[in-house]
Amino acid sequence: MTGGYPLSSRVLSALLRVIIGLGGGLVVAALMAITGSVLVSLVASLAHLQLSSDIIFRTFNFLSIGLGAAYTGRYVGRAGWLMGGLLAFLYYCLLTWWVEGSLQFLTQANPEWLGQIGIAIAVGILGGIVGVNLSNDH
Repeated sequence: MTGGYPLSSRVLSALLRVIIGLGGGLVVAALMAITGSVLVSLVASLAHLQLSSDIIFRTFNFLSIGLGAAYTGRYVGRAGWLMGGLLAFLYYCLLTWWVEGSLQFLTQANPEWLGQIGIAIAVGILGGIVGVNLSNDH
């Protein structure tokens, strides 16, 4: 072997568990956001309601982040605050990138976006903590 230490199977297993947990949490959050948006749109359309879509969209995104973070925390089984915060950051960055079409938002100090991602991370941290406490591994 030339330099470095091989990663133990425990480390690789833990890393794989984190990656799968974060990926699964992102999928859960995205599915929750899509389902919620479709349901609200359907109800608003059938009831002929005029709703502020921006507030409802943000609310469903924060709920989706909480649910995805809980899934991630439960799957990983430890460090729920970290897993939830990381999931929230990844989800909100991916969502903003998808909506805006570029990563330029990361280079600008937009107070509104920073406030929203702060709320998202706080919700993710709480969701991750709840998820770890719901897991059977702790």
